[in-house]
Amino acid sequence: MRDGDDEGVMRVLRIVPFLGGLLVLTSCAPVEHMTAFVDRLAQTAQTAQIGTPEQNSLSATEDAPFSLQLKVRDVDVQYGDKLNFTAIRLPSWLYLSRDGLLEGTPDNDDVGAHDLLLRVTDLAGQSDELNLTIIVENTNDAPSVVTGALGHATQDAAYEVQLEYADIDIAHGDQLRFTGLSLPDWLKLAPGGLLTGTPSNADVGVHEVVVEVSDSGKLTAQQSYVIEVKNVNDAPVFIK
Repeated sequence: MRDGDDEGVMRVLRIVPFLGGLLVLTSCAPVEHMTAFVDRLAQTAQTAQIGTPEQNSLSATEDAPFSLQLKVRDVDVQYGDKLNFTAIRLPSWLYLSRDGLLEGTPDNDDVGAHDLLLRVTDLAGQSDELNLTIIVENTNDAPSVVTGALGHATQDAAYEVQLEYADIDIAHGDQLRFTGLSLPDWLKLAPGGLLTGTPSNADVGVHEVVVEVSDSGKLTAQQSYVIEVKNVNDAPVFIK
């Protein structure tokens, strides 16, 4: 009969759950040499070792495709373990596949920071969660002039029209400036888009107006108009 501490005797040192079943850890070495090692091995078998991306804050760009393959470390893959990715919190422009691929294309409404909460789970139900922030950087979009028509002006009467514009980047600090590419002498255009002037009798008729609006990123848009100055009857006078 062998002593319990003799070498060469196979002993059951630990039974742990593993991949939905049981893992039996045995050894022929003396117990005092194996206890610490078996404790570490049992912990590894029961816990998914999940890695994370190199950084928890990433950037994306408006209107540009974004793609990220999540990095995972699982020592049990060599024993047939399978992983499944799910999103607990995810912006609407992003999609997470079961194998951990994050992809999507953000638009202007998505500019800003988005907090994600992702989970990876193995066959034994062990899981890990990852908090991730994706910052969508703005891409400058060209402005446009949306005023349809300038209407008509009247001789000797003050004329004033505020040009309207569209620029989805105003919310992100974009600044606009109007300039007149073609204006009649009696008409002035302020940088903020206000057209003002008082036409005289000599200005009666049709005039072409071309304006341009530019943003902080030097993108521009042009708009052409026709403005008619209507005549007002003037009293006749004698010429001396």
